[in-house]
Amino acid sequence: MSYKRERRKSVFENPRFTIYEDDVIFPDGKTKGTYNVLEFPGKSVVSLAYKKDDVLMVESYRYPTDSVELELPAGGIENGETPAEAARRETKEETGYDTSNHKVIYEAQTSNGITNHSFIVVVSQIEERVNGFNVNEVKKVNMMKVDEIRNLIEEKKIKDAPTLVAFMLFSSHYSIAGN
Repeated sequence: MSYKRERRKSVFENPRFTIYEDDVIFPDGKTKGTYNVLEFPGKSVVSLAYKKDDVLMVESYRYPTDSVELELPAGGIENGETPAEAARRETKEETGYDTSNHKVIYEAQTSNGITNHSFIVVVSQIEERVNGFNVNEVKKVNMMKVDEIRNLIEEKKIKDAPTLVAFMLFSSHYSIAGN
């Protein structure tokens, strides 16, 4: 048994997402309600690039929270791009570093009670720095030790959910992260 949508109304649209208001009938067949749904046309990628026990992190200003956050490079997957290609591109744009040996390790839903958005975690090896980073997106690039990141998580200083998910998955699956 599932929800049945009776009506869908677009209340806001732009190229990045659409907000819908859905009138639904609940699984009992009698109860009616309204859901507001934030729908994205595609998925995002979060890129965890490492070398030995160093991980590439960025400090980015986030307008909605008016804060500078420590995060892994991330962004949308463009049409025709694989998650690995998107991770490599986003890492280059945000850090200036090239990466190799990309491996998709997980796909997670951001907040499935309100949105269809999901992100794919890609782990890769850090190669050489090939250019500068996008100063409109990133304030600073950091090469951080795994233990330093763990400490920042314990101190609740890393707040970005995709970064937390990616790092915790990485920590539990890669022996170099378990120093």
